[in-house]
Amino acid sequence: MTERRNLKPVARKSRATGFSMIELLVVVAIVMVIAGLAIPQITLTLRTYQVTSAASQIADAIKFARFEAIRRNWPMSFLASWSGVRWSVGTDSNGDTILQPSERQFDVTGNVTLLTAAGVPTSGNLPGALNVPAVTVLSGSTSAKAIFFDPRGAVNFAASAGGAATVYVLYVGPTSLSTQDYRAVVVMPSGITQVWAGNAGSAWHQIS
Repeated sequence: MTERRNLKPVARKSRATGFSMIELLVVVAIVMVIAGLAIPQITLTLRTYQVTSAASQIADAIKFARFEAIRRNWPMSFLASWSGVRWSVGTDSNGDTILQPSERQFDVTGNVTLLTAAGVPTSGNLPGALNVPAVTVLSGSTSAKAIFFDPRGAVNFAASAGGAATVYVLYVGPTSLSTQDYRAVVVMPSGITQVWAGNAGSAWHQIS
C-alpha cells in the first residue's frame, strides 16, 4: 500500500535588488565628468564646421560671379558688403555695387563672420604660404568691396577694389573663441578661387 504524502512547495525567499543611492551618485558623477570633457570638443568641432561651411559658400559665390562673366561673355562682379549687422556676399549682376534681393547672394550669419587681418593671429604667414609678396584683405574694413571678372574669367583689377594687381583674401572665422581654426578665401589674379585653413598651431594649407 502506497502512502500518499501532501508535499507543499517550499517557498523561496526573494530579495529585491537595485542600485543604492551611493551607486547612483557615482554613475551620475561619471556621466557629468564625461560630458564636461566632451562638450568643449563638440563645440570646437561645430564651430570649425560652421567656419568651413561659410568659407565654402563665399568661395562658391565668387566662382558663380566668375562663371557668369564667362557664360554671358560680359564683365561681372562679386560683391562683399556690410549691412551694419552682417556681411552679405554675392553677384552684383547689374553693376550698381548693391546686392539687390533678386541677385544671387549669401548672408554670413550665426557664429561666423568676416575678419580683418588683425583678427587672424597668423594672417602674416598667409602670403608666404601662397608664395606671393603680399595680399589685399577685402574683409579689412566694412566698406563694400567688389571683384570684377572680365569675359575670360580673369580679375579686372582696374575696376576691382584697390585698382592694382594683387591676390584678394577674405578671412572667415568665429565670432568668439579666437583659438578656433580660420579660413582664408583666396582669389588669384587668374580668377581661380581657393580656400585655405590655418590656426595658431597649424600652418596655412589649402583645403579646396
